[in-house]
Amino acid sequence: MPGLTAVDLEPHSALIASAFLPQEAAFAGAARDSIWYKAVIPDAIPPDPSQPLPSSQLQAEVEDYVQHRFSWAAPPIWLTPAGRVAEQGSGSVLLSFSREEDLEYVLRNGVFLFGRALRVRRFRDSGRPRPCSNCCSLEHSARACSQAPRCGLCSGGHLTSEHRCGECDFFDDAHEGLAHCGHTPLCCPHCAGSHAMCDSACRVWTRRSGAGPRRVRRKRGGGQEASAMDLS
Repeated sequence: MPGLTAVDLEPHSALIASAFLPQEAAFAGAARDSIWYKAVIPDAIPPDPSQPLPSSQLQAEVEDYVQHRFSWAAPPIWLTPAGRVAEQGSGSVLLSFSREEDLEYVLRNGVFLFGRALRVRRFRDSGRPRPCSNCCSLEHSARACSQAPRCGLCSGGHLTSEHRCGECDFFDDAHEGLAHCGHTPLCCPHCAGSHAMCDSACRVWTRRSGAGPRRVRRKRGGGQEASAMDLS
């Protein structure tokens, strides 16, 4: 609701939660903004990879073998899609704590999960969404992609890295980001606009990322101008 913050909604958290979830659902409701301390278990191997355990059982597994009492900001979740876990037999699990001491504990001691002592690393949020290098989607990575290839420059049915120009040899050399020659018929795969993906002119990208990337202009030999997008 416009103008309302978590402080305004907090007294009504139970009512808000009941509109979406059963009364017994854990971690449901509104709360004041707070820092979450996150860690990742990168190599969790469930007993049955075809049916990864739900969050409640993951939490119980983590807590069963330690004397330390965790303060959870949210229950553990699988970062790796279920289909991928079934395919490769393992996946990554995200741990979210409300106290920094809990994060430091698991970073120092690791966790015991599914009968194995596992290392834990600090979770680092990449901030802006990173387009899938296969289909350019902002919803998943190439590792989890099952879609057909799509070019981030022209929206054609090929990888962005495989885009070529019929007029010049610009793409025969390696270039940073989404650099392209002046002949490239730009068509954004996200909004169909006349620009490459991740351009500040793209309403989809700016809405998802919060800010458009910086434009970089560069010239090739012979005076031909090419543009690149700085995605850093």
